[in-house]
Amino acid sequence: MKRLALNSIKLVDAFVSIYDFLKEFNPILQAHLVRKQMDNNCKK
Repeated sequence: MKRLALNSIKLVDAFVSIYDFLKEFNPILQAHLVRKQMDNNCKK
């Protein structure tokens, strides 16, 4: 039982770090996608 609790704590830690990473990365990604869409619109 103890091991299960430890694993879920590790899982939560992993989710938190992934979430933080995405929060940092999201604006960059969105800016990139917007730029891509603008490029596509210009090509038409």
